[in-house]
Amino acid sequence: MDKLKPAALPHLSEEIVESVSLVCDQLQSLPVGLRYRLDVMDFISNREDEYYRTIGSDAWMSSTAGIVWAVSKYIGEELNKESRIIGVDELMEEFFQTRYEKYAIK
Repeated sequence: MDKLKPAALPHLSEEIVESVSLVCDQLQSLPVGLRYRLDVMDFISNREDEYYRTIGSDAWMSSTAGIVWAVSKYIGEELNKESRIIGVDELMEEFFQTRYEKYAIK
């Protein structure tokens, strides 16, 4: 998160920068391994206040989901500005270029 935040924030709209920054800071403080039940139980017992302020709070989870949705919507709109229809010639040129295939059977 520490590396992603400074790279991403300048490209987001001003309305969501503050909330994204706050969520990034909160996510940074959470243990990475919370996908396992034992990790969550350990997190609850050792950092109960933080648990209920973050992932243990329905309001926080909803807010975070809303922020992620807003960021993805903004990114999608920005990427749509760059999209275009490509011609068959360009597609075939790209398709037949030599490329690195790590798992190709030799």
